[in-house]
Amino acid sequence: MKLRPILFAFVVALCFAAQYAARRHLESRQARLFLENFDIISAARLQVAHKQTGDVIILGSSQTERLIPGEGIVVVSMPGSSFLGGLPFVPESLIHSNATMVLEGNRLLNGISGYVANTEKPWFKVGRRMPCFALTSRPSSLLVSFIQHGLSHGKLQSQATAPSFDVSCQTNFAAFASVAQFSPETTQTLADVVHAIRSLQASGVTVCIAIYPQTNDLTDENSEIFAAIAEVSRQTQCPVLDYYHLLGSAPLAFSDTHHFISMDARTFRFRNTLARDARTLRRQRWEP
Repeated sequence: MKLRPILFAFVVALCFAAQYAARRHLESRQARLFLENFDIISAARLQVAHKQTGDVIILGSSQTERLIPGEGIVVVSMPGSSFLGGLPFVPESLIHSNATMVLEGNRLLNGISGYVANTEKPWFKVGRRMPCFALTSRPSSLLVSFIQHGLSHGKLQSQATAPSFDVSCQTNFAAFASVAQFSPETTQTLADVVHAIRSLQASGVTVCIAIYPQTNDLTDENSEIFAAIAEVSRQTQCPVLDYYHLLGSAPLAFSDTHHFISMDARTFRFRNTLARDARTLRRQRWEP
């Protein structure tokens, strides 16, 4: 009879140990899954995009997604899309005269990718409206949050004030030679881009286009991209921050030809450089 309490305690301890081991195993399996599938991170970020606050909003594709949100810096991205894909997920409360939107120029002609279909699925919509069902609130939420941010909170805080690159990248991009005639697809995309930018400007937002560094030739992907950016800049008077030509890829770390390594300190420096230059543009706009 005396052995029963001991045996019971032993069985309970064994169950807890098995549960802990199983959880650790599942978490490690999920870690590999999330690290290899940025689409999951994209969905998790988009579900909670409306909770971000800041005066600098960076919009773009999966290139932009590698820039981790920070204090005063909002990052909204949709893989394969131009800024038009993430724009509907920016809270209306952030669209005002004290805000600056940085639009990724590298994928300016991509339009809205097929990834948007994920945001139409019931599980995504439920997760947006009911945080307890969001991807970041599931059993692996701690893990997802860790991978989402790339670093622990303390380390993120230490990177928040990483020094910006000592280069001024604002340029008169309209000086780039324009093409005689864009393709029909590009013409339609340009019309959508110009309309969106003018709507933001009408709301008082300072808007600029940023061309990110990458290791390959951007014109290999789209021969019209620079002329298209110049045309958008001409029609909207939108400043261009040209890091592609003026900064180059040397100071940055990439996982492939164009995606930054999120956790690298140099990526934080680039993000802070974007924010610094965006705020400078806003001050110049409103200076008497």
